[in-house]
Amino acid sequence: MALRIWKSLLPELAKVQAWLDKEMQIRSGHVGQLMGWPASYLEQVSPASLLVLLIARMFGDPNRQAAYLANVVQLIDLAMEIHRKVPDEEAAVAAVDKNGIPFSVLVGDLLYGQFFAGLCRSGLLEFLSPLSVAICRMHEGGMMRKELAGGPANTEKIETMRELEFASLPVAACRLAGQLSGALPDQIQALERLGQAIGLLNGAVVVPASPGQISAWLGQALDALKKLPPGRMREACRDLLDQLSGRSGEQDYRLASGLGKALVAR
Repeated sequence: MALRIWKSLLPELAKVQAWLDKEMQIRSGHVGQLMGWPASYLEQVSPASLLVLLIARMFGDPNRQAAYLANVVQLIDLAMEIHRKVPDEEAAVAAVDKNGIPFSVLVGDLLYGQFFAGLCRSGLLEFLSPLSVAICRMHEGGMMRKELAGGPANTEKIETMRELEFASLPVAACRLAGQLSGALPDQIQALERLGQAIGLLNGAVVVPASPGQISAWLGQALDALKKLPPGRMREACRDLLDQLSGRSGEQDYRLASGLGKALVAR
């Protein structure tokens, strides 16, 4: 589904992107320009952030808090992408201009700080703990991925790494969006399973997965959708699944699965 269609389906998306652009303004200038990011980087939208808005509309009209939550999730995802692309110290000596590393780390840390400020402004400070846990799990998974790189394959550890790094944020985002929207406990469980599957599908861009794994995650997501309210938003979730699983022929969309490459274009 093209970005223009997502914006038509989710008018709040434009507000989320505008907030993100505002968060990028610091005293020295716009973070994107200072980092050398392409002008289109703000059009990247993380699947977890999309899910927040889809869930809010699935259970009713999204309110200001739902839009803020989507923005906070987008900030966290962007910060993780930045940190994910910072090489290990030893690799940096040989492969990267070391003068460029500290600023990238600071930018990621800045965005994490902005996420905390966003929770305060939106009256969602009670979400600080679950989102902080998700961030810790994401970075734990990222460290596991680097430790596993180049070593002998260990299926159990790889699957644990996937769950930690790629599924933690979408699961938390879906659970919190469901709570905000008044979803029932069994619906929240279904939302968590949907978020888990979408996170794993999206993570396959970073760590390739087998066709069997893709099929299993897709099946899990479709089963979860059956337990959620029918309508256009549920169908939009199917469209998102088609994009992430490679079943859609639509190429004119911008999901954050390719965000990392854009962020390090210098």
